[in-house]
Amino acid sequence: MVTAQSNHTCQSFADSIILYLDGGLNQQEEQELLAAIKNCPTCSDTYNKEKAIRASIRSKVSRKKVSPALIQSIKDKISHSSI
Repeated sequence: MVTAQSNHTCQSFADSIILYLDGGLNQQEEQELLAAIKNCPTCSDTYNKEKAIRASIRSKVSRKKVSPALIQSIKDKISHSSI
């Protein structure tokens, strides 16, 4: 869908929604997306569905904690490896 107000395509914002939920948008992109979600029913619906899917997955999958020693060991190996 292309809205007359902002001339955006919902498909391009669907891709941005995923990036937004992953923390991958800059401030301007985030503001544009949030405006689309607020003003476009299709974008809003896509956003709400994606959030619901992620919430459902999070509620069904348990994350195991990694020991601080393992984290430090990995960091040490990364810092000592040559590129």
